[in-house]
Amino acid sequence: MTQIWAHRGCPREAPENTLPAFAAAIAARAEAVEFDVQLSLDGEPVVIHDETLERTTDGHGWVRISRPTTWRS
Repeated sequence: MTQIWAHRGCPREAPENTLPAFAAAIAARAEAVEFDVQLSLDGEPVVIHDETLERTTDGHGWVRISRPTTWRS
């Protein structure tokens, strides 16, 4: 049986890995939403696909050696 999973939500409708992207995926009839979690320097779980910050935030460097308070999406 084929299942439709939305990896990172529905990034055509909203920024990836955001609640609006997940809601758009469900509205588009995805059966599940899959996302990645990285831990920041202070141990906070961060929903982000990449191990580095450059592609989706205004931060720079590795997620694991930075603090979320220093960058924005």
